Amino acid sequence: MTHLHGLLLLSCIALLVPAIAGGQREAAEALLKWKASLTDADASLTSWSNATSSPCNWAFVSCSSTGDVTALSIINARINGTLAGLDFSAFPRLEELVLDQNDLYGTIPEGIGNLTSLIWLGIYGQSLSGPIPRSIGQLKQLAHLQLADLELSGTIPVEIGNLTSLQEMQLSGNNGLTGLIPPAIGKLEKLSSLDLSSNNLKGSIPSQIGNMTELETMVLNRNYLEGELPGTLSRLQKLGTIAVSDNQLGGRIAQQLGNNNNLTSIFDCK
Repeated sequence: MTHLHGLLLLSCIALLVPAIAGGQREAAEALLKWKASLTDADASLTSWSNATSSPCNWAFVSCSSTGDVTALSIINARINGTLAGLDFSAFPRLEELVLDQNDLYGTIPEGIGNLTSLIWLGIYGQSLSGPIPRSIGQLKQLAHLQLADLELSGTIPVEIGNLTSLQEMQLSGNNGLTGLIPPAIGKLEKLSSLDLSSNNLKGSIPSQIGNMTELETMVLNRNYLEGELPGTLSRLQKLGTIAVSDNQLGGRIAQQLGNNNNLTSIFDCK
């Protein structure tokens, strides 16, 4: 029985290994294809060299205990190029994508919506432009979203309201980001931090923002928002910091927040 048990165990392992290796190979091939489209001035991606080796041993790549690529975090590596050559569908278990302070340009592809396991998306401080892809609404597990100090344009898509797991959202420093704050933002009932500052947003603050009762920080300054502050702000009893200066808003924050004892920092519209 011991010999038979050993044979069965080896058979199971033999069946499992190709599946794991196949997933790693697909991820490795996708990363190498993307690397070929980039300029790597600092040779930061030197370890990305062989599609037959595990990408889990490459710089900026992290994997789970089962060998799935779960994080791609490339920060200040001076890689230059676009995201067009990156096949997002090769990373079905990716939970973290951070591409801060590189030299990326072009648009954020709609294919980013294939990263349905993503929890953290951070892209900061480079020349990526164009609209926020509507497919971002497919990232139902996303808890942290940062698309800041880029050159994004267009409007905030209503699909942002589908991100009901979101706890932190920073879409600041995109001068081309215009239009209204979508009322669908009120669906983000787990959100604790909202930063839409230094954009070109217009119109009024939607009353639905009062549904975001976990909100602790709200930063909307340096836009072109107008009208009265919504009375629904009084529902935000956890709010500690609110910044709405450098807009065209009327009313006083103190009148709208009622008996909020947590409020410590106010940057008013007056």
